[in-house]
Amino acid sequence: MERFAPCAEARQQIRSCYGIPDDAIVFLFLGRLNAAKGLRELSRAFATAAGRSPNIHLLIVGPDEEGFESEFSALARRFPGQVHRAGFADRPETYMSASDVFCLPSHREGFGSALIEAAAVGLPAIASRIYGVTDAVEDGVTGILHNVTSDREIADAMLLLAGQGEIRRKMGAAARTRVKEKFPEARLTKAFADFYREILPAG
Repeated sequence: MERFAPCAEARQQIRSCYGIPDDAIVFLFLGRLNAAKGLRELSRAFATAAGRSPNIHLLIVGPDEEGFESEFSALARRFPGQVHRAGFADRPETYMSASDVFCLPSHREGFGSALIEAAAVGLPAIASRIYGVTDAVEDGVTGILHNVTSDREIADAMLLLAGQGEIRRKMGAAARTRVKEKFPEARLTKAFADFYREILPAG
């Protein structure tokens, strides 16, 4: 909670670096770029939402594993100044502070640790309704869950959270509170230690 916390200075610095206006609504994807993360659906959803809401921006952060640069370059040409790209980040919390909504439209996922980190920063999520993610996002409370591969549902969620600031802020606050209550570091560390003691032979 100390590292992943809202930071006004980081928000200003990242937005200034990428030329993102203070009043823009930024949707963030942060992770490895591959098809299983739902990047194609996110790209199509953003195109739909941006066509109806010119104040939204998309920030993509992470290493490209499957040649997605060309896709996001094409998207950036369609929506000049609204699509931003960064590579691997050793301080992901700064990009989270600069953003307003975290997106994880994965086809499959273990435990969505990035979702928990983003929630700690106070970001609501738009994420797939799949195993693992449903443990990290409480639908309608800390974010919005959508069916896997449904770019229409992703776009609808983007437009809702972009247009309804009160809902967005309420979900973000609930997300941070939920992390503080349910996912404190000491509790997670103990849970992992107990798990490894259970599955590994004593030696």
